[in-house]
Amino acid sequence: MKRLAYIFLALFIISVSKTRAQSATSYQLAKQSTVKINGSSNIHDWDCTVNKSNITATFDPSALQNSSGNFLHVFDYYATVKSIKCGHGKMNRNTYDALKAKKDPTIMFTVNKSKVTDDAGSNSSFTLQVTGELTIAGVKKTVSFPVKGQLMGNKDLHFTGSYKFDMTNFNVTPPSIMFGAIKVAKPVTINFNITLAPTT
Repeated sequence: MKRLAYIFLALFIISVSKTRAQSATSYQLAKQSTVKINGSSNIHDWDCTVNKSNITATFDPSALQNSSGNFLHVFDYYATVKSIKCGHGKMNRNTYDALKAKKDPTIMFTVNKSKVTDDAGSNSSFTLQVTGELTIAGVKKTVSFPVKGQLMGNKDLHFTGSYKFDMTNFNVTPPSIMFGAIKVAKPVTINFNITLAPTT
């Protein structure tokens, strides 16, 4: 009898897992998405744009109605270092050298944990607190920050947010220009405004 109960329990767990998997949807990065890196120097502020990036993402939008639900199943972000453009060639080259582009050509962010901190309810807007592993120049660090999200009428997901950090935490030496006359400050901010579209 006890063995039969275990069998039924196992079947129930399997069926629940399949149901959750079926309710999750894969998403891809839409063309209008932007990711920028902003900082300052002893002369002026500056910004760089990431021109080549990709995302592997799986969400369950139905879980937005319940903060205890598993909304985000998978989120992996990849950015090509040499696609970062900062306005002129010298700054670009210094940025690639600082980020060790030859050895570590990709910046990566993988979400390990997410929590809906502001339920969507009847509204399509929500807030997530995400925690994950950010890898820059081959150095991996655990980071956490809030993300504003919105479920669009066409089923797209729109996310905005930012993360500020000291680049030396990733063993990145702030680049300098004109033989050190222009020195980049250590703090930089990644700002993202991305849209994800269902793949099916």
